[in-house]
Amino acid sequence: MSADGEQANAFAASLAPVRNWLLLIGAVVGFTVFFTVDPYVGAALLLLLLFAQRPAGIELQFAFWRPGRWWPAFALYVPFVLVWVALATGYLRVAEAIGQPVAPQQALLQLANGEISPEFFWPMIVMVVVLAPIAEEILFRGYLFSALSASLSMWATQLVTATLFGLVHGLGHAIPIGVLSLLFGYLRQRYRSLWPSIMAHMVHNGLTVTLIVTWPGLLDLFYNL
Repeated sequence: MSADGEQANAFAASLAPVRNWLLLIGAVVGFTVFFTVDPYVGAALLLLLLFAQRPAGIELQFAFWRPGRWWPAFALYVPFVLVWVALATGYLRVAEAIGQPVAPQQALLQLANGEISPEFFWPMIVMVVVLAPIAEEILFRGYLFSALSASLSMWATQLVTATLFGLVHGLGHAIPIGVLSLLFGYLRQRYRSLWPSIMAHMVHNGLTVTLIVTWPGLLDLFYNL
């Protein structure tokens, strides 16, 4: 390679961190639109950004959707979530014991109490089960993960991403949601793709909503209401 070629590569490499942070800012804008303006518009903006300028370190092929590829991720999710439920339950009981009880997330409480009107029920399900996992994974396991991993170790990147992801879901839920985030981060890094973490996130939210709608008393049991 010529000296000019080496200099061009070095210059491109020096700009990579700047590119990662600029893309992260764009993702934050789309995420803000998702939660404050319109979830459909916000999700569309994030998907457009994803396919226009993918985060560093991942591929966008859809090969993961073949059963032979997604089954290992699902097989990992099942035992992980069983352990996670036990840890989350213990966390909620400890929080209650020290006088800092954690209230259920508002959307789950409304679903359990049947407070969602019929015309808003399915749009809410779509947002919680489909749109929110897409938006959150693109931001956190996509652009944030890529920006942090350029200067931090993989463990530090995982912990910072999980901490921020947990805090976005509320201070009371930060620890259990942060632990769940570690699984999504592992899937992202293991498969070098966002599709495994998006799918696991959708499955988790879908199972949670299904259980709450069909067994409302589970929320009382989980939170010891």
